[in-house]
Amino acid sequence: MDINQIKELLKKYQEGRVNDEERVLIDEWLDKDPVFLNKDVIEDDDTEERLKQIKSGIDRHVKSRRINLRRLLSVAAVFLVFAGAGAFFLYSSLVENRIGPGVKLAVTKTEKGGWVIITTPKGLTHSFTLPDGSPVALNASSVIRYPSRFDGPVRPVYLDEGEAYFSVASDRRKPFTVYTAGCATTALGTSFDVRNYQKEHKVTVALVEGKVRVDNLHSPGAASKSSFLEPHEQVVLRKGSAQVQNKTFSDPLVVNGWRKGVLSFDNASAEEVITSIENRFNVTIENKSSIKDWKYTGMFREEGLTEVLETICLTEGVTYKVISKDSIQIN
Repeated sequence: MDINQIKELLKKYQEGRVNDEERVLIDEWLDKDPVFLNKDVIEDDDTEERLKQIKSGIDRHVKSRRINLRRLLSVAAVFLVFAGAGAFFLYSSLVENRIGPGVKLAVTKTEKGGWVIITTPKGLTHSFTLPDGSPVALNASSVIRYPSRFDGPVRPVYLDEGEAYFSVASDRRKPFTVYTAGCATTALGTSFDVRNYQKEHKVTVALVEGKVRVDNLHSPGAASKSSFLEPHEQVVLRKGSAQVQNKTFSDPLVVNGWRKGVLSFDNASAEEVITSIENRFNVTIENKSSIKDWKYTGMFREEGLTEVLETICLTEGVTYKVISKDSIQIN
């Protein structure tokens, strides 16, 4: 869009002839430089030079300034006017697009040797049904394996990476067991969540309904390796060790809110918070801050990435900046 087109768009705005999309764009633009509301300024000979100055400063501003929500909206809107839709990634990925920065996402499903493997990328969850009729919700960045048919005496499922929520179809003759990182969770008829992300160095099993038995396969003693969970209880196992921690939770959204697009944290560590944000918004976050011991509590329902980051960083006493369209650094 050249200078003359910009002038014409501003005039259309003054005369009430813009469409909804143009109106939102210009409203954000005028927040940054409201002097353009004055018709005399638009028609003044200096307008072209002023517009060029704004154009030349946008790129420097976006790259160097730590993001503030209101400024981001204004800058991204102006940036779109001057640079075209290709430069609009900041607005679309950090504010409006709650999945990620414009990347085409897809779930992969393969079958080999009687086993089904489903993989989800960052920014995308997936729901499906196991051969026994048990519904499963698979979180982003996850890999799950299961037999194409449950013909044997048990129903084994392997969560190789990530998080999944299971609503198990009752069949007392065939125990249902989820294996992940040295942990086996067995249920007869129940709803529970299993979380196993590599960077978190732990496995978390949380029970919503029913009853489950969690076996720590790294525990040396038979008497000490099993934990029986009741509803609203969870167990945390440190990977590769016999360490087990039992906890409780009051709100199921803390463990399964991701199924509804909700980010819910209760004394969550930095690793948990960062992993959840990465999965939700399809970004990569590097934590270079000296503050590592987070105990963050909070919930986000409809907020975009920028609002989530600003709120959490303010609470934890850290800052952040955008490195690229899908990379963020916490300082």
